[in-house]
Amino acid sequence: TLGSSAPEIVSDTWQRRWAAIAQGMKHENNLMELVLFLNDAASGFCVFAILVTLVSRRIRDVGLLRCIGASRRGVMAVFLLVGLIIGVSGGALGVAAGTYLAGPTLAERADGKTLWAGGGAASTPVGAGERAADRRPRIDRWYEAATGQPLYPPRMFGVADEAGLPTVIYPWKLALYFAAAVLVSVLAAVYPAAWAACREPMSALREG
Repeated sequence: TLGSSAPEIVSDTWQRRWAAIAQGMKHENNLMELVLFLNDAASGFCVFAILVTLVSRRIRDVGLLRCIGASRRGVMAVFLLVGLIIGVSGGALGVAAGTYLAGPTLAERADGKTLWAGGGAASTPVGAGERAADRRPRIDRWYEAATGQPLYPPRMFGVADEAGLPTVIYPWKLALYFAAAVLVSVLAAVYPAAWAACREPMSALREG
């Protein structure tokens, strides 16, 4: 009728329909980032304790190195190298294990970009003889086999696909976690390395 207001049109999107679930998953992701940070801190403390023990047990060797002409910087470099090796090996094993447990890994196209999708990669058509449930992350399948309950029940997150929640493996995040592991390990080695380098040769020999 004349003078009446136009009807309001409201579109219903999946972002609006599942806003509460998406917000909960965002908080869960932030919590996991905090757990990873605390895990890095604990790992750094473990590396620190290992290298302090190593220096205390090899103090005589440190004295011998200094007596035959090794500089303080050279002694420090030895123990920093040990920390670097621990960080590189631990970071590589962690990235490899995490990628494997998040598998199976598939290359998918999303928004014009190629992404490495982990378990639950539902956007790629299921091949012949393949079940959608087999695309769940390995850790989810192993957990269900051991306990009888899925680690992330699809219905809890409003997902009808048997593959569960789609996951994406970001290469830049893997590189960031690897770099963080190496950095934390090297930083944890600084004090033990400096402690070894500052010991006087004869004092180190006597203590050893």
